[in-house]
Amino acid sequence: MATVRLGRREKGSILALTAALGLALVVLGVGFFFFIMFMNAQKETKNAIDAGTLNVGKKALDEISVPVTNKAFWDVCSDPDDSSIIPDPSKLTVNLRRINRVWAEAMLYKINALAQKNEGQDNSGMSNASSALQSAEQTSDLLATRLKLQTEMYPFFKDLARQNNIRMIGNSASVKEIPGPNWQTSKMIEGTNKVAESNIMIGGNAGNNFFAPHGFTWKGSNVTNTRRSPAPANSNGMFFLKGYENLDFGGDSIWQVPFLFEDKPHMVSKGDFEKAKNNASGWSNAVPNAFSAEGVASQPGKPAEKGMAWVITNPRQTYKAAIPHSFVRLRVEKPKVNWQFVPFAVPITYFTDTMDGFTPKSMSSPPAPAGGPLCATVQAVSITVGLEYVALLATGVDGMVFLPPKAGSAENYIEQELVARCNEMITKVGETVTASEVHSALSNPLCSAALLSGLSQDFALYSPDGKSIRCLPIVSGVVADPQAPWLSLIANQTPDGSEKKKGESSISLPAAMPPFHPVIVPDPFCVENFGLGFGTMDKSLFWQPGTGVNGCLGKVRVQRETNVISIGICVPLI
Repeated sequence: MATVRLGRREKGSILALTAALGLALVVLGVGFFFFIMFMNAQKETKNAIDAGTLNVGKKALDEISVPVTNKAFWDVCSDPDDSSIIPDPSKLTVNLRRINRVWAEAMLYKINALAQKNEGQDNSGMSNASSALQSAEQTSDLLATRLKLQTEMYPFFKDLARQNNIRMIGNSASVKEIPGPNWQTSKMIEGTNKVAESNIMIGGNAGNNFFAPHGFTWKGSNVTNTRRSPAPANSNGMFFLKGYENLDFGGDSIWQVPFLFEDKPHMVSKGDFEKAKNNASGWSNAVPNAFSAEGVASQPGKPAEKGMAWVITNPRQTYKAAIPHSFVRLRVEKPKVNWQFVPFAVPITYFTDTMDGFTPKSMSSPPAPAGGPLCATVQAVSITVGLEYVALLATGVDGMVFLPPKAGSAENYIEQELVARCNEMITKVGETVTASEVHSALSNPLCSAALLSGLSQDFALYSPDGKSIRCLPIVSGVVADPQAPWLSLIANQTPDGSEKKKGESSISLPAAMPPFHPVIVPDPFCVENFGLGFGTMDKSLFWQPGTGVNGCLGKVRVQRETNVISIGICVPLI
């Protein structure tokens, strides 16, 4: 009987133990289930907040914009077609993607101003460049202030964060921002050795002084190759402005926001984000390139999940430092005719006429009193002048400026200036303008036709597409190029530097003029002994630099002269 009772007790204990174990397993299972749900809820919340923060970084590039206070920056505020005309300045805005372009254009204005000052040719260039730089800084400050407003970023955060799945919190759960001090900005430099490039490249290299004009020398400390590691292959040979470094140009500061070459917006750690706040210490209102965000995923009646994330942005778009819609003016003066006579040992100019065009013409001088030894008068009559211009104009403006006679070293000086200014016009990354391309553009037959027909003596050298250059006549203030309608709106502008003669012929060359016999009237009791006439030609070149603030980067002026030399010698009657 006792044995039966013991068996029943054992069975009961086993059942109780089994039930207890089952209950424990159920509790553990339920607990594990809720633990998994909790972990997944945290993961979903983190993913949602990361996505929202990443969207903040992307949208901050383009969606936050501020007015541009100076019309001089109209052509770097967006990426317009090169045929676009100047828009209403009141509608101009710029964003984080392009703020470096504004600073870079102001930098080029300052470079040109410093160059003309150092060459002793400043007029109002330094003042104009300083005003433009102040405007660039004002625009930059406005953008920095807006980018630091957390309320500007809330919509970008919610747009993408809410699209993420957070069902572990609840079917009707949603993500929203948590306003407060955790929405911050930073100034991150992710390049090697704590240096990072901006998205502005500089044409040329140190060997050619980055195509700077005469009077300015680049500081190597202002530029860098890409600091991405490893460097992308397509960045070879490219130089960029440094980001978050005080780039000194004549005592003025130029600033850039760093964006590693073709890098993507990506998440960063809190520690790196916090340490980077001390970068660009000299920039009083630095434009940020990194943002933090805080959000919460919640559903009424259920526990909420909070999270933070940090992002560095990047437009993945490189621009070339440029003054895109600008031009160089060229002026070919009507040739002068110097009527020279030889009363003593060397020719002396008695009279000067100006030809009415560039085609050969028969001209006569007034009688020159005492134009030769014992001569009452000497006169050049019905002389065909200007034959040399037929050959010179075969290569258009280029021939008039660069073909002989040489004006000292002026041709080389002006060639380098034109190459420098043309490279400031070019916007296409990787494109440069060479001296041969400048000469080719200036040889346009349309320019020859304009001179020969008397249609124009003024010409514009410009880029119609941001990658090539072209030269066309300016007729009544208009340049007839449908690819560049903007040019006619600024074609009457003149450089803000002062003009200086850069050279003149030291040795005259023979002109295309057949020898002639001048008309000689002897003094009383004298008789003509010898008479000969011939021609030589001279050239003077002038350069007037411009900063480009008003669109004009400079002016070349050429003056050619034909010297008609008449020699008359008389002797006394015996």
